[in-house]
Amino acid sequence: MLNFSSSGPTERARAVELVLAGISGTVKACKRALSVMASDAEVAQLRESLKKAVFLHSHLIQKAEKQAAAASDAALPAKARGGKAGKKAASAKTTFEWAEFREAAVARLLESLELDLAAIWGHGTPDEALLHLYSSAAEAVLEHPAALKAASQPLREALWRLIAIPAVKYGQDVSAATSIVSLVVTHDHLPVHLAELMRHLLEEHQAARLVAAVVRALLLPLPF
Repeated sequence: MLNFSSSGPTERARAVELVLAGISGTVKACKRALSVMASDAEVAQLRESLKKAVFLHSHLIQKAEKQAAAASDAALPAKARGGKAGKKAASAKTTFEWAEFREAAVARLLESLELDLAAIWGHGTPDEALLHLYSSAAEAVLEHPAALKAASQPLREALWRLIAIPAVKYGQDVSAATSIVSLVVTHDHLPVHLAELMRHLLEEHQAARLVAAVVRALLLPLPF
């Protein structure tokens, strides 16, 4: 994963497949353990496996989105130049397309968040660092204009849930409000999507307090 950006297209595709398979297997193991009331020791072992799987998965999405955004930015000048340079850039197109994996990657990550994490954590709250990995992955996609432009409705809903569940279910509302405001203020393409996120928070999670906090923060005058 450390060399994901510098590896070849075949290696990148293989890495994505392995990470997706890893978190899928971990989620299945967690569901099975919870259904049979596994021992505390078994649940603790699965908890550590889940932490590792989510860490890898979140960082995969963040790295892949960063690389995809850089590739999109690089393609714009080449396309504008046209002629031989533009044709050369087009012919050099990589066979690895993160867009082909994005929706499945986000969906698999969401599946792990929708587990009964309180039970896996011994009826406690999951680690704050773990919850941050979910929102960070969603934010990486949201920061990429082309990703949002091409996003299907199921992908958009999954992104909203990756932000909403840690905030509403696990008490990360202050951190979520700060992140949402920062995203909207620093990325010109995001204000038009804010209403959809706010509607999701209200209709699906009844998160009126979080929505109010975001609105209040956005109405404050910017520091100069």
